[in-house]
Amino acid sequence: YLGFVIFFESLGRFNEPEPSQNQALGIITVVISAVASYQMTRMFKAAGKKINSLSLMNSSKDTTIDIFVQFAVLLGIGGSAFRIPYLEGSAGMIISFMTLKVGFDAAKEALFFLLDYFDDGDLIKKIHETIMKKGSIIENVHHIKMRRAGTFLFGEAIVELSPYSDAKDIRVELRKLKDEIAKINPYLKNFSLLVSIPHPRDIKIAVPVKEEKGLNSALADTIGDTKAYVFVTVRGDKIGDHYSKTLNLRPDDYSGIADFLKKEKVEIVVNNQMSSLLYYHLRHLERFEIYPNFENLHDVESTIKLLMIDM
Repeated sequence: YLGFVIFFESLGRFNEPEPSQNQALGIITVVISAVASYQMTRMFKAAGKKINSLSLMNSSKDTTIDIFVQFAVLLGIGGSAFRIPYLEGSAGMIISFMTLKVGFDAAKEALFFLLDYFDDGDLIKKIHETIMKKGSIIENVHHIKMRRAGTFLFGEAIVELSPYSDAKDIRVELRKLKDEIAKINPYLKNFSLLVSIPHPRDIKIAVPVKEEKGLNSALADTIGDTKAYVFVTVRGDKIGDHYSKTLNLRPDDYSGIADFLKKEKVEIVVNNQMSSLLYYHLRHLERFEIYPNFENLHDVESTIKLLMIDM
């Protein structure tokens, strides 16, 4: 209402400019008002953030606009003092538009609050970035939903986990992510993580072999007997592409073997009596699924077929 009143009064000043009086007193008043508005802005903003109060944050925005209004008033006083036509009316128009904007923004935010609509895109973006950055078995996150309840915030999101994660890994991961999300905002009292574990469309399997003969290659019983790995892609219930790569690494070069397999982007590695250090590296650091090497299976094809049944 005040914005419209100032607008129409300023519009009238274009046609009938009025000379101002006590200009020095006006300037002093404007300076004092600007300083007071600046202090009030800081107080309202600090208090609003401290208790997460929507009304105090809106008051902070309102008093911030007051500071700019004082400069517009100075323009009006200057225009009247130096007899510059239309400057006072223009300054008044600027004040009216700024007042209308603050009123519109405050009304919109309050209406969103009443309609339970959450409009803080920055907070949602921070939550998304935190989940993707801090999560070690998170493949994707979507459907982040937030709502206010007084000064408190609540939310939920659906996280897609690696299909090769253990229950223990999932439990530790969810607890860690909730702690990290809680650090983002002190008024975020509860954030639920809904778990989704999609079935992989294509699965890449690494099989250790004694010789490179494709699917007919003989399995290597130990890491020392492994001369190469055959990499097989399984699509649904069918064996897809496959190729082999020679392993030119020492049996005790665990990080090198892990990097070798990681480079090929495999999901499942067939065990061949690998050491505990290599197992830990592949299973818990790289999140590979370790499939057992059964004594009655002697070639790559029979191992892959049993694994397909087991999946």
